[in-house]
Amino acid sequence: MPIKLFGRSRLPEPGSGVLPLTFWDIQARIGHSSPEIHQHMPRSLTVRQVIENAWADTFRTRAKLDKQATAKVEACLQWFEAELNPAYTAPPQVALEGEGRNLEWANHYMFGELSFSAQRVALFLRAIIKSPDIVVLDEACSGMDDGVRNRCLLFLEAGQTKQYTKLSDGSETIVESEASKTGNIKVGGLTSNQALICISHIREEIPNCVREWICLPEANSGKPARFGVAHAPLSRDERSWREIWGMEEI
Repeated sequence: MPIKLFGRSRLPEPGSGVLPLTFWDIQARIGHSSPEIHQHMPRSLTVRQVIENAWADTFRTRAKLDKQATAKVEACLQWFEAELNPAYTAPPQVALEGEGRNLEWANHYMFGELSFSAQRVALFLRAIIKSPDIVVLDEACSGMDDGVRNRCLLFLEAGQTKQYTKLSDGSETIVESEASKTGNIKVGGLTSNQALICISHIREEIPNCVREWICLPEANSGKPARFGVAHAPLSRDERSWREIWGMEEI
């Protein structure tokens, strides 16, 4: 039986009336962020164009956005302005949600002008913004500042519904966002209809929703891959993390 992807075969099926799945069909249903994507993303694209590129066939082709897609891009630019805008200054408290803020900076600054951490954020948003069937995060948070990484992972899981807020002692906690309270959500988190593949050697870069893991053997070692299910979120589960790397017997 031919292998099927997304319910369709890569090979022609005579008499079925169904066209074979093309490379472009597959690519359109996968969101991907990795060092390789980072290397090939044109530095001359603006910040907005990098995020909009999620709806383009290639890095250089024009993105095809509808009204809903444009609203998602605007929401992401507002939500992550502090991380993406090199000239960012904190707005008054009443405007912290970002609604209505001028986003002309996103049309002005080029991808190549951003800090390494900011470039990673832009590519992270590009991978998740259109809620693809499969999200592949391959070392996607590598190079991000710790606080930025945490914001991205929270956004991956909760979208605009949750946010970090500082407490009086300087620590941070997660609370419901004003956007959620007012029902003004343009970008939600992962859904049960999506699959997430996270490739990382750093525990803190793994989203809390990840439980199942695969540890691939060294090349040419002849050893089989190992599989398991974490007892808790891997970012906090030292026991499961040590099991993945074969550091102790469980």
